[in-house]
Amino acid sequence: MPFGVYERVGSSYSLKKCFSLATDVFHTADFSGFLNGLVPPCRAPAGGRCIDDQGWPITPIPGGCYKGSFCRGTRPSPGLCWPLPVSTVKGWLGASPTDALVANITPKLKTAQLAEIVGIWGYYYPCWTSDVGPWTAIMLKLKMLWVDTIPGSGWIRPPTVPNCNPKMWDKFPVPPKPGRSTFEFFYATYDDDSAIWQMQGHGLYNAPILYPDALDCFFRIICQELKKDPSDCGEGLDLCKCVCNGSC
Repeated sequence: MPFGVYERVGSSYSLKKCFSLATDVFHTADFSGFLNGLVPPCRAPAGGRCIDDQGWPITPIPGGCYKGSFCRGTRPSPGLCWPLPVSTVKGWLGASPTDALVANITPKLKTAQLAEIVGIWGYYYPCWTSDVGPWTAIMLKLKMLWVDTIPGSGWIRPPTVPNCNPKMWDKFPVPPKPGRSTFEFFYATYDDDSAIWQMQGHGLYNAPILYPDALDCFFRIICQELKKDPSDCGEGLDLCKCVCNGSC
């Protein structure tokens, strides 16, 4: 899935640069420093574990929970939930605050399916076992721009921007109304030697295993995001049974 930094000019999105979510965002010193600022990654002592053989968490720290976890102190939690502002990622990429980070979800198809990254969260396990290092699940909120659309006037491909995937769009039109939100999941593991995170699970099987504490974290965020007020037409209808005001 290729990504690009786009400038919205008039009625078009114009490609400024391409980037890799794996290498240019999560496999960077910036991202490592971000997670390290929450809780430094560490392996469990030799023979030790932060999660038992059956998948139940073992209290990771005195008091039972990391700050930011959703366990509310009622049970041990081996991880913590983190938000990463999209504006921060734009800064890492050298993009303008007004630029859009756009994913081409189906680059091999003749139709276009494009979405803007509008939210980034994760659930971070700073410690796992002595043999398997720290890892983090990652969730993106994507605002759909075009879904399986047949390109027409105003669509330009391949890109004229250097070092870009030829299946990326150079220009495409602004959609006529706000799109609905979708959520994508990935994960990254920590490399002890480089002190850098490596994004895993590329390809068909790109979703991480989500333990109950991570699911709790993500479900709460998804519900909050879909029920935000004021919501765009179509947002949250499945959850709150709202009726569109006629602008659809």
